[in-house]
Amino acid sequence: MFPCSTNGLRAENKAMLNTNSKKIVFASLMLAAGIYLPFFISHSLMLVKGNIFLPMYIPVIIGGFFAGPYYGVICAVLTPFLSSLLTAMPPIYPNSIIIAADLSVLVLVSATLHRRFNHSLSLKHIYLSLIPGIVLGKLAYVLAGSLLLFIYPRKLSVIAMIISGIPGIILQLSLIPAILLITGKALKTPARIEYAVKKINSGKASLVLLKGRKIIDVSKSKGISHLLELYDKGLMKDAFVCDIIIGKAAAMIFYAGGISSCYGKTVSESALDFLQEKGINITYGETTKIIRNRKCTGMCPMEETVSDISDEKIAIELLREKIQSLRSSS
Repeated sequence: MFPCSTNGLRAENKAMLNTNSKKIVFASLMLAAGIYLPFFISHSLMLVKGNIFLPMYIPVIIGGFFAGPYYGVICAVLTPFLSSLLTAMPPIYPNSIIIAADLSVLVLVSATLHRRFNHSLSLKHIYLSLIPGIVLGKLAYVLAGSLLLFIYPRKLSVIAMIISGIPGIILQLSLIPAILLITGKALKTPARIEYAVKKINSGKASLVLLKGRKIIDVSKSKGISHLLELYDKGLMKDAFVCDIIIGKAAAMIFYAGGISSCYGKTVSESALDFLQEKGINITYGETTKIIRNRKCTGMCPMEETVSDISDEKIAIELLREKIQSLRSSS
């Protein structure tokens, strides 16, 4: 199925907008926590020194995992400087600059690897994302300290810098995976939706099926046959579907399969009307009046088959017959 012509301006991607808004809010909360937590522990509880247990790092790293590398790095850069201005901890020179370098590299590496692992929150993938970030962050810490103090670090000074932060590193490796696993149940779904929409918009997939926080299906297959297979297996029930093109035929299969919501890069006007009438939440990139066949010589045969049909069950049977007829004739 192929779109004929777009109608009006491209609509804003509401799913992406909502996800980015949540990322900004979450990163802001982690920034505030990164400022308040060291102050609270040091002054209210008077328990530990910040340069040993590094309480600022924990919320900022978590922010990078869930908000992504872009917002995570912004949070990592701002937190030590705002903390210095508001609480006088740490000293703005050289400590805040060195910590910002450490945190920025740590968050950039960890968040990027976390994205490469498709936002997986298994312990294996958390540690494969976190440990390289910590190691490279400490290298950035040493390098920044050397440049700012105009000296080359001696072996003893490097060891001292690493040893002083070992309790904090142990705390990060212990607490962060546990926190990610707990909070991930509530925050993982938006990340999966973003992943699915990006797959469709970039052309890397034609269909992505999500159920809760699980990716059920990622396919490059175009056409109705694959949708009918998913329908027959009962995989559409309560699922979120991202499809590169949604015509009325696909929309009727989605509704019959019991999807909760969907996103289409291109959506036909008849599909949009059908889904909205059935109460299915749909977001999209652009609309088109009709879906043409592959040669663009007329309407897609699947769309033509269901153009005057209002019952989704009847539509599915007619689509099966049409597919069988086309296969037989070819």
